[in-house]
Amino acid sequence: MRNGEQIFFEVVEGMTRHTQTFLAAMGTDLSQIDYLIPHQANGLILREVARRLQLPPEKMLIQLGEVGNTSSASIPLLLSSWRERLQPGKTALLVAVGAGHTLGLGLLKL
Repeated sequence: MRNGEQIFFEVVEGMTRHTQTFLAAMGTDLSQIDYLIPHQANGLILREVARRLQLPPEKMLIQLGEVGNTSSASIPLLLSSWRERLQPGKTALLVAVGAGHTLGLGLLKL
């Protein structure tokens, strides 16, 4: 059985590596992303991923403190609650992590 610390580092490493790989496959990089909208499961994970990606804090949208871990609904809830602040024409990178370390990414033109 894996412990929490090991899972933490596996998730951080996976989110970071797969984000970089996905962006490269899409022919873009983080400098072209206006918002990173991640699964809202753990604030420590989100901060560490942002640090490893060298992502300015204002680009990562977080509402974990307001709503907690809302599992698979976290990205749609964030998009809904931030809709007035998201600027049309901007690009958002959606990153979700699930049980068993499954991962999903997508680019969204707002």
